[in-house]
Amino acid sequence: MFLDPRCHLTLVRLRGRRGAGIVIAMKLNRTITVLALATGALVGGMTPALAAGTTAAAPQGASTLAAAPIVISGPADGYSVYYRLNGQTTDCPSGRLCLSVWDTTKSPDQWKVFAFWKCGVYNVANWEGSGYWENNQSGTARGTFYSGKNGTGNSNTTDKPYSNGPYGWSPINSVRPC
Repeated sequence: MFLDPRCHLTLVRLRGRRGAGIVIAMKLNRTITVLALATGALVGGMTPALAAGTTAAAPQGASTLAAAPIVISGPADGYSVYYRLNGQTTDCPSGRLCLSVWDTTKSPDQWKVFAFWKCGVYNVANWEGSGYWENNQSGTARGTFYSGKNGTGNSNTTDKPYSNGPYGWSPINSVRPC
């Protein structure tokens, strides 16, 4: 996980049915100004990319100048995209790996959720800042995030289903959902 060392992060597991999720509480140690960077206390859950019933805060360092996050190549018809307003739940469908990326090209800024269901390597672009992942696949499938294109470079892997967590997308250039 790549989080800014100036942040204080607390994870709290919610009790209840399977997939209840985790709530993240994040507080910045200093105030940041101008370019739409988050200020003050951020409290959020694993939304867009986390379980139903949880919410998320805008990521630290979100820029109003960024291009929309996209998938530029990968298996055909292997994913869908939907949007969630800040604070809304992800509602990641069963059998999917959902990855939430902050999209400042929408008005108001929103979480762009990529729900992957087909195995393969997907090259991505403009995935910047903090985000979230939710592994709602079956069996022991794990998602992997790569710093290079075509599944190369440094990598990090999600936990097996059902699991979720925060993630720093910079610099992620490809993902493999299985």
